[in-house]
Amino acid sequence: YTKSSRIFPTPLSNNRRVQGSINGARKPSQFRFDLRFDRDISIAFGHGKNKRATTMNVYLQVLNLFDTQNILNVYSATGNADDDGYLEADQWQTNINSKIDSQAFRTMYAMRINDPGNYTTPRRIRIGVNFKF
Repeated sequence: YTKSSRIFPTPLSNNRRVQGSINGARKPSQFRFDLRFDRDISIAFGHGKNKRATTMNVYLQVLNLFDTQNILNVYSATGNADDDGYLEADQWQTNINSKIDSQAFRTMYAMRINDPGNYTTPRRIRIGVNFKF
């Protein structure tokens, strides 16, 4: 990602100043382990010339087995997935404290920037059947 030297609230975050080089910063490393067990079962039906065979595959698949929370996106000023730096930046404290309820604003803003889309999906378990004719 491209690191920014300026901190802006999330809706205004397009007003960046590049710090370093374009795409010069790195996101955290990722680790994911998927597991799949499957079993093929041959099935024959019919008699004589009408006898047909098929294969049924039964499987159990676990995606992200260890339920790791890998980071997909980060905020350019901080490099964190859950903090854009706005609430702690000195230049924005007057603006934040001028709100009717600054603590409620801080809480709601923190909820807004902690986007689940910044992380990979959690563990998923699939059970299924495939037929091959």
